[in-house]
Amino acid sequence: MESEKDKRKYAAYLARQFYNGKKPIRVIEDEFPFSETDSDLRKLLRLIKNTPKRNGLFKVSKEKYENYVVNVYRLIERLEK
Repeated sequence: MESEKDKRKYAAYLARQFYNGKKPIRVIEDEFPFSETDSDLRKLLRLIKNTPKRNGLFKVSKEKYENYVVNVYRLIERLEK
């Protein structure tokens, strides 16, 4: 059985894989660890699923995207501890 710490580290690993373009969203959704009690895990998955568009009609501003990235990586770093 996985500990909560192991789940958090694996979620951080998956997020890094996703943001580096190495794993598609479908794989992330299938492999992402579930936890009813860990709000950080739920938040990270929500951020991954709702990654803002950088190009196209519905893209966000550069400032908003940079803010999003900073928040995501802060959360990933917290999960890795």
